[in-house]
Amino acid sequence: MTEAQEESARLSAEEMESLASSEERPGSAPFIRGRSTPEEDSGYQRTLEITAERHARMLSTLYQAIVRISCLSDEAVEGATFVSGCEPEELVPVMSFGGIREKGLLRFERPLFYAWFNRAFGARPSVPSLIPERALSRVEERFLLRLAREWAAQFATCAAEWKPLSVAVETAASPLKLESALSTGHYRHATFLVEGFGEPGHIHCLFPAALVGAALEPSEAGAAIAHRGVPGLVGQTPVSLRAQVATGKIALSDIACLRTGDVLPLDGRSDGGLLIYVEGRPKFRGVPGAVGSRRAVRISERLDAD
Repeated sequence: MTEAQEESARLSAEEMESLASSEERPGSAPFIRGRSTPEEDSGYQRTLEITAERHARMLSTLYQAIVRISCLSDEAVEGATFVSGCEPEELVPVMSFGGIREKGLLRFERPLFYAWFNRAFGARPSVPSLIPERALSRVEERFLLRLAREWAAQFATCAAEWKPLSVAVETAASPLKLESALSTGHYRHATFLVEGFGEPGHIHCLFPAALVGAALEPSEAGAAIAHRGVPGLVGQTPVSLRAQVATGKIALSDIACLRTGDVLPLDGRSDGGLLIYVEGRPKFRGVPGAVGSRRAVRISERLDAD
């Protein structure tokens, strides 16, 4: 194939986006721990989701393949707990945030990193990636820092509508050297699922809680959710819920003319947000996702105080 033919065979960014959006995307599990103020938490969680969507789109165009990234969870953790999940030979990129003393971490699981590394250097997607039992080489370390800086830049860009952020990745360090520095303070641990480089893998982001606002202690976060319900039997009364994506209108005479493949315009949020109705009344805004095999909606905004 000539160079001109290769260039013409490449899909454009718009074509890759259309192809990726036509595939079934995995849903995001609800964010159930480590809450701060509703406004701060909603903006932070939405930033996580937008970062995943846009970074997947960028990688799909770069590698001419369908890459999916979805935010699986967000929880309050202790820094030492996060580090204990790392392997001793790993290097973890360190993030710094303007105006915030605490550092953040960005961990690419080793199977995902090597699959990503091999793909970037020309390996076919079907070729399994070997995971060496050694420290990263200089080339691998530079590639790791490049991935981390691209992710951090994407996060900062996507956070612009929430709050202005300055995010930098200057170095990568051994988990053992990071544990003492992270032994105090509160953190948020966001986990992302990455598909498209062979076996699915995960990116783990550790953010200072100060980035989001006041956060619950990890031991208190689950209890706070449990105490939200109404006590007694009244609180067990079932009510109906309905999630609405958008609405639209069409002339009665046009219905008979509709054919498979026709597009119906709708009035709704372009970001895919939902209105959640309780007993016929709009009560919440939310983001669609899934819990296991079931569809779910994560609440992002309460519409009234009733």
